[in-house]
Amino acid sequence: MNKKAHEFVEVKREKLLEEAGRLASGEYHLSTITAVDNGEHLEVLYFFAVPEKNVTLKVKVDSRDAKVPTITPVIPSALLYEREIFEMFGIEIEGHPRPRNTFIADSYKGEPPLLKRVKF
Repeated sequence: MNKKAHEFVEVKREKLLEEAGRLASGEYHLSTITAVDNGEHLEVLYFFAVPEKNVTLKVKVDSRDAKVPTITPVIPSALLYEREIFEMFGIEIEGHPRPRNTFIADSYKGEPPLLKRVKF
């Protein structure tokens, strides 16, 4: 079995929409978006794929200024992924067209559950 090439590209949040649009306007399609709390900062990871290669855009986010722009203007299917990132990590998705909870009840008042500082 051939191994597919994988490239990680770190981008500043100010360039995220441009870079996501560049990938999506070619052959790449968005596979998923996720986030990671590594204890020092948050990272939002945008996974793109074509048959022969994967590319992941990585945006480092300061937990005191946890924001990234929405990519829905260039990739409308990012809508639900972005809602999940907000709900689970508390990262504000600037310009999101329909910000609302998808998984967590509106009555939930605790911290975003996937942050490392949250203890159950």
